Amino acid sequence: MSTENKQHHNLKTLKRHTQYYQSGGDLIVIVGNTSFRVASVFFTRESKDFEDRVAESAKPMDPANGPKTMEIDGCPTHIIVIASSENVTAEDFAQLCWVFFNEKFSVYETTLTAWKTILRLANQWNFAQVKDLAFREIDAPGKFSIPLVERIVLYTEYKAAFSYVEPLYVDLLSRAAHLDFDEANALGLETVLKISAARESLRLSLMEPLSPSEPLPGKMREVVCEAVRKMFGQHASFATDKPSRDVNGQASSVSTSISASATGPSTTTPSTANGGATNGPSADASEIGDDLKGRGKNKKTKKPKGVSVYDYDDFYDNL
Repeated sequence: MSTENKQHHNLKTLKRHTQYYQSGGDLIVIVGNTSFRVASVFFTRESKDFEDRVAESAKPMDPANGPKTMEIDGCPTHIIVIASSENVTAEDFAQLCWVFFNEKFSVYETTLTAWKTILRLANQWNFAQVKDLAFREIDAPGKFSIPLVERIVLYTEYKAAFSYVEPLYVDLLSRAAHLDFDEANALGLETVLKISAARESLRLSLMEPLSPSEPLPGKMREVVCEAVRKMFGQHASFATDKPSRDVNGQASSVSTSISASATGPSTTTPSTANGGATNGPSADASEIGDDLKGRGKNKKTKKPKGVSVYDYDDFYDNL
């Protein structure tokens, strides 16, 4: 019998978590030498992983591995052991429990480290709504200071919806500074090559050259957005009112307003649950020229001389 399964027989020797060993709970989760007792519904209603584990624990006892259910205080209780290979500590699991049993309704205030732990477990065990909450809290403007590339790596690692990642890459392509060694190493070779090619094409598309210390003009943001979508194969028309960020990953007052279609009023807000879109007021594309509106309608429009400093057609041909 494995050490982990022997713990089924020794619940009394385990340390009960001071906050999340709750009387009346029908699920005991053993993490290391700590036992949690909670209501299973909070874990099974969203996570297929936990749903399957609870269903497995309801099967007849396997004499070789110990009981999977037992009566505690007269109530049938499921038992789940978190394997050491899952790299979860009792402190980690307590952070996940806090999301479900937070006593301050709708107020979730904790550290960035705690949110990263919650995000990791939500991604690992497929808690879609918990993951969405973690991304919303981490991404809240001005809440956490995270360097831009570090934020991109975090969002990518835990599979954030593209609507969260897009404005970060837009800021990265727009800034004056090239990637430094640590940033390039964190992003990986393939992404670095895509970024370098897109940066070069964007700057070559300018009819008036920029100095190395100048970021791309703000009015060019729409074009940068389309470049990012092309980099990652995203073709959906959506917009987000998510704020722009500065080079340190901090939210700035410049909003990211994206409208990939000029055929009608449409914008969206991000959704990490499914990456979907909701309708809202349209973004005004007039500031970036009639040629961009024509591109939104899948038509090529001759760019009037002197109207714009951006050669969009050359940019898309070179990307």
